[in-house]
Amino acid sequence: MRVAFDACGYRPEEFTQVLASLMIDFEVNKSNVDLRLMEGVKAKLESNKNGFKHVYNALPPIQAAVLSVAALMGEDYAPYTSATRQQYEEICTALTTEKVNVENSQIQYALESLRDMSLMWKSERGAYRIEDEQLATWLIENRPKRIT
Repeated sequence: MRVAFDACGYRPEEFTQVLASLMIDFEVNKSNVDLRLMEGVKAKLESNKNGFKHVYNALPPIQAAVLSVAALMGEDYAPYTSATRQQYEEICTALTTEKVNVENSQIQYALESLRDMSLMWKSERGAYRIEDEQLATWLIENRPKRIT
């Protein structure tokens, strides 16, 4: 069970949903419960990935860039440095195929919008982080691009 909970990103709500589906599965028994649990977790993670793809592709380029750079930088994420801004511009250019200049006001608006969508959060000391570790992992694995 610990492996399944770990695979859910330590998120009780994800794990609880998988467990709830097992409770109504009449084919679950002592000999296959671990296998069925892991199958449920894998299905849930795949569903989450499809949701991430949908959300990411619907974001304006600057919001997609901010989210992507935050994932790639992890705890070192500093939204307003010139190096970070350059990464935003590169991602926006890749997403739109046009040269994009990113201003601090656009970054701030993107961060606030991502917070409103519960995709990012801001600590009391002002550090921004991605809300869902599964999303951050997915972004790192898929690198910034429109996902098909």
